[in-house]
Amino acid sequence: MGIEKKIQNTKSSTWLSDSLTPEEKVAAAMSAEIAAYLQKYRRTHGLTQDDLAELLNVTSAEIIRWEDGDEDFTLANLAKIATTLNIRLSSFFGIIDEILVG
Repeated sequence: MGIEKKIQNTKSSTWLSDSLTPEEKVAAAMSAEIAAYLQKYRRTHGLTQDDLAELLNVTSAEIIRWEDGDEDFTLANLAKIATTLNIRLSSFFGIIDEILVG
């Protein structure tokens, strides 16, 4: 299943989200959106998970956990991703506005 489909399924699922606080819902949605952004960027630029891991000086297992949503992004991770890939850190936070505004 592709990441876009996973995000859509997550957004439409209520069994878990009913037990989350509003802040936890926003955090989960943000993490899923950032993971999708990272995976899309990686694929668009022809990078494997191993390639990206090498660029970021992390393990490929960490890339997999990020993309699968099994590990949340820290601000330090986001900064490392943004500086290494030469993308604006603010691009991640634009996702927050979309989630909050709806």
